[in-house]
Amino acid sequence: MRTVGTPDNNSQDDEFVVVCSENGESVLLEVRGALDLATKPAFENFVAGLSRDRRDVIVDVSRTTFMDSSGLGSLLRVHRTLARDGRRVTVLTNRPNDLRTFAITGLDRVLNVRLVAD
Repeated sequence: MRTVGTPDNNSQDDEFVVVCSENGESVLLEVRGALDLATKPAFENFVAGLSRDRRDVIVDVSRTTFMDSSGLGSLLRVHRTLARDGRRVTVLTNRPNDLRTFAITGLDRVLNVRLVAD
């Protein structure tokens, strides 16, 4: 497991953390806290560090506390970067309102976004 930030039980709910876990077919990135203008560089740098890994990437945003247009743009940028290598990005969320945001912005036509149970 690799992380950016400090994932522990004492973390504040809005503290930005990415927890990376791996299985044979994909890499799972669990994003916690805000994915916004302030945290997008850390998120994008973390994903860039996965460039040698040839597996698909799953980004779980179920534990984000806030996501602005910069955060949405980061997800799109990650998708475009990995798609050049034939890799897929799937975005998971447990909040129906997130699906609405992706639909309103048109990102649901570009990104594979799935609603998952809590």
